[in-house]
Amino acid sequence: MQRRYVVMVGILIAGAMSVAGVASAMGKHPPVTLKASGKVTAAKVKDVANMTMTIRTDQGKDLVFELGRKTSVKKGAKPAIMTMDIKAGNRVNVEYEAKGKKNLAKLVTIEAPQASKPVAKPTTGSTKSSTKKARR
Repeated sequence: MQRRYVVMVGILIAGAMSVAGVASAMGKHPPVTLKASGKVTAAKVKDVANMTMTIRTDQGKDLVFELGRKTSVKKGAKPAIMTMDIKAGNRVNVEYEAKGKKNLAKLVTIEAPQASKPVAKPTTGSTKSSTKKARR
């Protein structure tokens, strides 16, 4: 009888440990990286290494991001300074994690502004004839 008791207790302990292991594994999900892009509408510096940034996506939705020490900021392919280079009006791409109600930015890439092409002036005929008249 004592042997049955020891075996039963052993089985119960093993079962409890396996259930606890499965439950703890179910509660932990790997972080999912999300992406968004849009135009910066607000950038507020909290301190040297922390700031918030609001962007308006191409779909018209406003998203607020927390940026901190673990956030990488790039301007094109080059590293950038978070508190100096992120400004309202910049177009950005953001990789982030949603934790609760906060969006924690992991990578912010500032797009280079597109250079506008110079507008060509319309010509009104040949310039040679007008210079000949001026010489006479």
